[in-house]
Amino acid sequence: MSKKTQNIKETQDINSIRLNADFIRELLIPLSTFVENIKDLEKVFVELAKILNMNHISLYKILDSWEVEVLSEYSNKINKTKTDNSLKKNINLRVASQTWKVSSIPMPNFWDNIVIPVWMDSLFLGAWDYKNSREIAKIENSLFELVAWVIANALRSMKLIDQANTDKLTWLLNRNALDKYIYESKNPFDRELPNPMALCMLDIDNFKRFNDTFWHNVWDKVLRHVADLCKSYFGDVNKVYRFWWEEITFIIHDQFWININKYIDDIRKKISETPLIYEGISYQVNASIGIYTFHEQDLQKKDFKFFALKFADQALYIAKEWWRNKISVYDRRVG
Repeated sequence: MSKKTQNIKETQDINSIRLNADFIRELLIPLSTFVENIKDLEKVFVELAKILNMNHISLYKILDSWEVEVLSEYSNKINKTKTDNSLKKNINLRVASQTWKVSSIPMPNFWDNIVIPVWMDSLFLGAWDYKNSREIAKIENSLFELVAWVIANALRSMKLIDQANTDKLTWLLNRNALDKYIYESKNPFDRELPNPMALCMLDIDNFKRFNDTFWHNVWDKVLRHVADLCKSYFGDVNKVYRFWWEEITFIIHDQFWININKYIDDIRKKISETPLIYEGISYQVNASIGIYTFHEQDLQKKDFKFFALKFADQALYIAKEWWRNKISVYDRRVG
């Protein structure tokens, strides 16, 4: 390629990026509102890569050991191996990241690398395009500073949402998150999940005894112990909430389980068979669970989630009143 042809191409690239700059600004703000976790940033990266013809965009974290942890990324399939290796081994990333930590001056451009700080938690935005024009790189740098600002705001929003909807003792979803599920037409926590199969209420048996006999430190440990067992058992597909004091609500979305009652009874058995060990002492813990299973017609009703919670609570009351350490299924004939 002649020098004149190359200059014309670079001018075209610069003009194209400048024309797209306003579009990118308009694109980022609405996209950031759909980012609910770090992996969702890939949606933003894919759109940017298309517009700027980038081979690789990633959000990464520099660890204390100076290793690189990739949190979210987009890679052109053709160049994926090359860019993955460069992300892990390219000394420019570490130099740039360290320089940004101690200075707010603009970074020297590494030609094919753009490195922009996100200004929180040692996070950096990295991009590769293999272009050889410093003018193009300068424009891209300014655009990626905007991207970094949007990402920082999205991450702060994620933290705030997480804090507002997480119980600080058990790290389960809290009552606020459950209320959103019950009363909002679309649950922000399960947009991609199938319809619920059951809603269940769990209550730790004789919970007050732990507080009266062993004081608050054991009371807390018992609650966290049961919460951890439920989280581990139900996984990410099903949602587990701390409803109130010693009550835990779980909503079953996993459609693999045909026998819901057995599935729920197995977690009751697991709690009963897994004592809490604290400071060398074993504490026996039991729980009762009320179950409301959904029928197809339930899902068509406007307030089906509210009534499911009410009926599961009624079933729980029966389990507590007559047996304890049992499950009780809501009887539709009686209801």
